[in-house]
Amino acid sequence: MLIESVGLENLKEKEEMWSREILWFWYHHAISSARIMYPNQELAQAFASKALELQNGEHPNQITQLLYYLVHHDVESAEAWVPNIVDVDDREVVAELIQDYKDNMSFYKNKT
Repeated sequence: MLIESVGLENLKEKEEMWSREILWFWYHHAISSARIMYPNQELAQAFASKALELQNGEHPNQITQLLYYLVHHDVESAEAWVPNIVDVDDREVVAELIQDYKDNMSFYKNKT
């Protein structure tokens, strides 16, 4: 909240870049918290939208987009997105995420 309260537009270029990275990282991981720890679809969707807004086009992480699709129940787009993921380890993760979605017919559950 502190970083966001400063306003990214008020920062120098390098400060803005790092602030965006920090905020993206937080929102990216908050998606999973909202769907697993506190099964809340609306919150997960808001976090996914915010993470994508903060992620620049050259960012190497491609899982955020996949999570966006899955929290919006768009498994077809998620599957179509998989070829965009070049990292082999990330492809394994996304395969598990998609399978988890299909097995549970939902992406929101409390694992505790």
